[in-house]
Amino acid sequence: MADDYFGAMLVNVSSIELSIVNLKSGTQVERVKSTVAIGENIYNHEDIDFETVAEAAEALRGFLQIIKDYGVTHYQLWGSQALSSAPNAEFIRDQLYVRTGLHIEWLSWGEESFVRNEAVALKFDHYHHLVKHHAAIIGLNSGSTTLSFFAQEKLIASHNMKLGPVRIKEVLQDLRTTAPNPVDVLDDYINSKVDDFYRFLPADLQTVSNQVILIGAEPLNAYFIPQGAISAPLTLDDFNQFSREVAGASDQYLMERLHLTEENVELILPVVLLIKKLLTVVHAEKIQLVNLNVIDGLTTNQAIMAGYHKTAHFENQILASAEDLAQRYRV
Repeated sequence: MADDYFGAMLVNVSSIELSIVNLKSGTQVERVKSTVAIGENIYNHEDIDFETVAEAAEALRGFLQIIKDYGVTHYQLWGSQALSSAPNAEFIRDQLYVRTGLHIEWLSWGEESFVRNEAVALKFDHYHHLVKHHAAIIGLNSGSTTLSFFAQEKLIASHNMKLGPVRIKEVLQDLRTTAPNPVDVLDDYINSKVDDFYRFLPADLQTVSNQVILIGAEPLNAYFIPQGAISAPLTLDDFNQFSREVAGASDQYLMERLHLTEENVELILPVVLLIKKLLTVVHAEKIQLVNLNVIDGLTTNQAIMAGYHKTAHFENQILASAEDLAQRYRV
């Protein structure tokens, strides 16, 4: 196949993904997802076991066969920041290399947020209109949440919080065995974490209303975004109705209503409670769900580096993030 094609593989806490993209046209020709949950226990500071790494290697060998079938010669394997924090992360790196020949490149939170924002800027039609005013991009990962604030098309601040759906799910599982009303306790837990995080933001960002671009909200994406589309508007009323329905529903009902697996249904309540709090603190006016994730950002970034998006100047976002970090630590 032509050199324009690239294969991106991403090992995350709860899945492994492959995306093969024509960098020149931006067309995705193949997307495969394995449900091997390699690191769901890392938030309890547990090692990733040998058998799970073997399953991940098997999935990656399958991806390599798909890449070979397409004739793609340029490809790369990345690992999420959350996975790199596992106590035996270097063991994972070594074992995946021995079993597949692939070198895993660990991503930082900043890199994940940056490439994902690149994908949103280039693939989401309403992006430039929204960031002309006050906008907040909320990006959910398994164990963290990133908030990026924009005004007049410039990145003002970007902060990461160690709170995500999988991490919250583990807290909920513990609460169900100890607390008489685990949902209320979990809600209080999320509120305290978000409030503590938010007070470190600049004072003007704590009061201004924002248009919200919400990324990584998988249960909402599957329910509200039409098949084949990458985005959909979501009113606050529709979200609140959805959250009320989820809060009082059984797992069986949610699996049938939202077409979810038994593993994914456990993430619904954590996602909804977290988003509900985040929409409140950013004073959300309108919401745009965007079904793009880190692997879309990685292929977009590869296209930019290959020179196919000459008008995209994302260096300013890097500089703005550096200045924001310096101000936070009074450098």
